[in-house]
Amino acid sequence: MLYLRSRCHEEETRLAVYRCTTTWAVCRSEHFVIKFIPIFYNDTQYELQLRSLGQVTIIPQSSSQLTSADSQIETALHEVTETVVKNLNTLQIEVKVGQVPKEIIQVEGQPSDKFVKILAEVPPPLEATDDLCPVENMDLYIAERPILRWHDYGHIQSLNLINDEPESLRQALLEADIDPTYLIESPQQHPANFF
Repeated sequence: MLYLRSRCHEEETRLAVYRCTTTWAVCRSEHFVIKFIPIFYNDTQYELQLRSLGQVTIIPQSSSQLTSADSQIETALHEVTETVVKNLNTLQIEVKVGQVPKEIIQVEGQPSDKFVKILAEVPPPLEATDDLCPVENMDLYIAERPILRWHDYGHIQSLNLINDEPESLRQALLEADIDPTYLIESPQQHPANFF
């Protein structure tokens, strides 16, 4: 396993490494799976663009999927969260509790120029300024082998490269004027890296 060194703190460099690596992997991959949470996007046009990339599956996130024990835990957590929020509000501390998604959208398809273009144009949906990827999860595959995985909007990534692929990616980074030492071997106990 390989990963991209996380010691590039400059946003411009992180974005360049993300784009170069993704474009390189798209050119080699046979299919992709992306997942995103539609309620997080400010503009429904972004959701429509992402849906247009392939076959869409809606994964419901409902309490009907929960066992009775899960349901009891969910109810208890909800009650505790409400109590904590009320107590913090009495201290005049503002607390925002995020929405729980009702569904996750999964899109599967074959990578193309359109795929790369949309991933470059659609901004990450969250307010955090350091997100890179516009979707929660993106996996690019050669057959059943995931060659590139971006998770948590680009913060967690891993590369499963074989044969001449590591050298090919290093060359792509060099051609994009990016330091190829960003690509490093992953220790066995850490198959992914926070980027």
